[in-house]
Amino acid sequence: MFHGGRSRDDAAASRASRVCAGATGGGIENAPGDHSEGAPAPLDVATDPRLDPRINLGIPWLLLSLALAVHVAEEIATGFLSAYELALESMRQLVPYVRLPHVTLSVWLAITIGVVALLTLLTPLAYRGARGMRTLMLWFIGLELANVAGHVGGAILARRPIPGVYSTAALAAASVYAIVAERRRVAALKERAAANRGRTRETREES
Repeated sequence: MFHGGRSRDDAAASRASRVCAGATGGGIENAPGDHSEGAPAPLDVATDPRLDPRINLGIPWLLLSLALAVHVAEEIATGFLSAYELALESMRQLVPYVRLPHVTLSVWLAITIGVVALLTLLTPLAYRGARGMRTLMLWFIGLELANVAGHVGGAILARRPIPGVYSTAALAAASVYAIVAERRRVAALKERAAANRGRTRETREES
């Protein structure tokens, strides 16, 4: 009976000592901010470009997609396709040898809504900085600016507002923001590259 009680006391003391050791030494591995094996290290803005708002393409891409959605919604609401057909007929009379495509309402709706949906779905890739998204965004900006020029030019020639012309302000604003964001991104990447070279040089000097 005595030996059994002493064994239980020894076991309890052993467990207590292990707990204390874990709190002072081994237990540190479970403390917040630990980067030991098996624990995922938190993302750091200094090392992960996805967290740097100067480099991330997600917000410019999302704004471009939303501006295009607003523009398409205005075109649908104001009967853009009818105006397009009238302009198409005028072009055929002026330049009969130029064959411009005839588009039905259902086909036009399917194409425009599908393009807007696809571009919006690519937003997570822009946030992650996926390969090719920068080039695609530059094309996106060019197409939106061309859309702005076409609608504003058409309104000037027609001497009246044409369907979709008012929302070109959103297209222009989103495009300008994306251009500024791209310039800021290039400058930030150069800054990070210079900082990395400096850290590498310091490490070599210390070693």
